[in-house]
Amino acid sequence: MGLECPNTHLRLYCNKMAKVIHNDKLLIHFFLNNLTCFALNWYMILDNTRVKKWSDLVDVFLRQYKFNVDIAPDRTSLMVMKKSNKKIVREYAHRWKDKAMHVQPSLLKKEMMTLFTNTFKSLYYEYLMAKINLKKI
Repeated sequence: MGLECPNTHLRLYCNKMAKVIHNDKLLIHFFLNNLTCFALNWYMILDNTRVKKWSDLVDVFLRQYKFNVDIAPDRTSLMVMKKSNKKIVREYAHRWKDKAMHVQPSLLKKEMMTLFTNTFKSLYYEYLMAKINLKKI
């Protein structure tokens, strides 16, 4: 788990564990297999006296990673992103799009294009607009 939404992480885990969804012990036991880095460390030091049922683990997990929901990207955070001079445009576009996919309510395609192109400095902006206009022809 990185900086993703904890609700999404739980939903994906439950989908993966659908055959044992009613077995709290298995859900709790195998949950650590879907965690990495800090989330795994958090799980390993978790006070297991607080976790008797799957719903208990869900509650403490959501409380622990609530900040990921609180810092979810919005339109403003997309507008202030900038491509560094050392980054390749394609890499920046992928990073920007990944962030844009988490904005709620979802962006319309036209709005996404406008926000994205406005994050470029004038030199890159002119180059990007020329490319977009060529594709329309």
